[in-house]
Amino acid sequence: MSRPRKNDAALLELLADGVTVAAAARQVGMHERTAFRRLQAPAFSQQLDARKAEVRQRNRDLLNAGSTVAAKTLLRLLDEPAPPTVQLRAARAILEYAQKLHDSVNLEQRIAALEQRASEKQAA
Repeated sequence: MSRPRKNDAALLELLADGVTVAAAARQVGMHERTAFRRLQAPAFSQQLDARKAEVRQRNRDLLNAGSTVAAKTLLRLLDEPAPPTVQLRAARAILEYAQKLHDSVNLEQRIAALEQRASEKQAA
């Protein structure tokens, strides 16, 4: 079992943020080959996967918060006196994104139903 090294935390953060292995190793004062060896250690690799998942979740949360503001902006463009071309683009964007959201929710529901059926078959 490999033990944590002094630069592991910094290396994990950089790699989770999408920095290349070579650049991350350089930034933490580690040889590139050492960084690649660290990636081969199961514990380090698992920590990196977990950290990347946290970063993805944080980014999703930020985008979700921003999407509310963006949706309100599009709706405001429909109501405020604006050139017809601006209103048309806002209307098209709203319709396009509403359809994509509908499709995404529908797909999630269908996948959940299939997973439920598969789970029930396995239990039987």
